[in-house]
Amino acid sequence: MIGIVFRTPLLRGFLLVLTLGGVQMALAGPTPTDPVEQLQLADQYASGRPSSTDKMEAVRLFRLAAEQGNAEAQFKLAWSLEKGTGVLKSEEEAAIWYERAALQGHGIAANNLGGMYADGRGVQSDPAAAFEWYRRAAELGSGHGHYNMGVGYRDGFGVPQDFDLARRHFELAKSLGVAEAAAQLSALENRSARAAMNAMRTCAQTPPRYLAHMFGELLYSLDVGCMRIMTEREQVFTAGMSKYFLEQCAHPKDLSKRNRLINFVAASSVVAVTGSRYADPNIIVSTRSQVENSTLYTLGSAAAEEIGCNEISERLATNIVAYLDETALGTPDGPNYVDGCVARYAGQYDRSQCECLAHVGRAVFPDIHSQAFSPSSIKAIIDGGPLLGFQIAFMCGIVEY
Repeated sequence: MIGIVFRTPLLRGFLLVLTLGGVQMALAGPTPTDPVEQLQLADQYASGRPSSTDKMEAVRLFRLAAEQGNAEAQFKLAWSLEKGTGVLKSEEEAAIWYERAALQGHGIAANNLGGMYADGRGVQSDPAAAFEWYRRAAELGSGHGHYNMGVGYRDGFGVPQDFDLARRHFELAKSLGVAEAAAQLSALENRSARAAMNAMRTCAQTPPRYLAHMFGELLYSLDVGCMRIMTEREQVFTAGMSKYFLEQCAHPKDLSKRNRLINFVAASSVVAVTGSRYADPNIIVSTRSQVENSTLYTLGSAAAEEIGCNEISERLATNIVAYLDETALGTPDGPNYVDGCVARYAGQYDRSQCECLAHVGRAVFPDIHSQAFSPSSIKAIIDGGPLLGFQIAFMCGIVEY
């Protein structure tokens, strides 16, 4: 048939049907009984022809090989079950097959099982068990196993906190090609400096002349540039001030700092309109939050208007940005939300996306940067203000968690 040209759509379509039919016949022969051959055929279905039917056949073959003890098939069956690819999602069954593969020396399976124990997916949440599976993964040569051990030692998750051991495992993860480990090593090196900086900038007792104002302690800390964590009410008030400084005074003068303040106001203005208890089933609670936050936001703007556009407003705006930047570092000796997010979504979301998530989440949880990360926290942010979900999706690019 060489040299024959099919000039009509009907004939070309007939040839295509014959061609695809031949491929289907090639794959749809007798099911092999050898687990290695079953795995090879399953891989063809899983990656070569991505229809839903093919994915289901891949899972069927993964299961046949897994039941005969093939560790790689057990891992791939577990992954399919965890993600719901070609099979009804079942994290409980996924955990069983991950464990079987891990016990046969499959490092990635051990690491993934550790993640399930860490998050309480398919198994009961157990930080100590999570760490032990990460340890097994690391012993099997998994760089991500070392990385997660580093996170565990850094945060005291499942084991006593130990920064020296955290550093050692991050270094091993880096040597094994885990890109995120370099940022963690850098963060650890800065912890001592952060602690000293925070200690030097702790606020002294608020002078009496500030206390006449309902937010006197806050205004004092912003005026002198000292460190104290804002409450939720103070933060909404500060956002109102910031909006006025940005729009009426063009403060701060530094463009990068001004952009930083714009992002803070963008997230905070959401809870100023909707409140921060939007999803609370008690309508009285949600309504009270909405009214109170709207009032605080307006009061902040009025306070800034009273100050006017001058050296004081420039100093206050600059110190608000300094506060945002410093608290974004988290505490030097405790959990760090951004670090936890990076560890949880390694390979899916990068550090800048996790930082964006924390900056948006600050609108609902002012101390979010010093909290431990969990996927459920994203839902809690959105429950606080549903429009924040759009910011998380479109500004941060985080759509699956």
